Amino acid sequence: MKAVKLEKNCEFAEYFNNKLYSDCVVISSCDKKFRTHKIILSKNEFFRKKLASDNLKVSALNLPETADILEDLLYYLYTGSIKGSCNNIKDLLLAAKKYSFTDLEATMARNLMNSLCANNAVQYLLFAHKQELKDSVNEITDFIANDLKGVMQTADWKLLDPEEHARLKDKIIETYIRFNEANIVESSMCEQLML
Repeated sequence: MKAVKLEKNCEFAEYFNNKLYSDCVVISSCDKKFRTHKIILSKNEFFRKKLASDNLKVSALNLPETADILEDLLYYLYTGSIKGSCNNIKDLLLAAKKYSFTDLEATMARNLMNSLCANNAVQYLLFAHKQELKDSVNEITDFIANDLKGVMQTADWKLLDPEEHARLKDKIIETYIRFNEANIVESSMCEQLML
């Protein structure tokens, strides 16, 4: 994925993981250390609260994130961009949500939607539903309803358990019917959805 510009923070880019003036180390789950600066960390609500809880005396923060995800979060904090190495949209989206990076969360949700296709639509729907990403759930439901035949032919369609995901299936049916009100709704399609 290419770097996505979110805001102009480039004046801090040279300080990313740079020991010059560093006053805090952020440590990943695999013990990779990132040299950081409290003043830059404090731009984010999560880090601001973490630092304030110890009267800014914190010199190290251990976070239960992989080095790649933590690097992407910190890089975003310093530059307003996502590194080109960001390969796992879902993991970065979850981390952005967890650590209150609202702009990054919105961007990653948009990137998730941009990679949506019939083959991954059910997986993305279940992910968005589990993470309570309501806008994404609505958008994915619309996508599925627009390509219902294609999505139903994928192996992932079987992941929608009739009991566990009854509400999601109902939402898909309602959306499909709404999209096709002007046409005659294929009763066989609706019957298959109920299964």
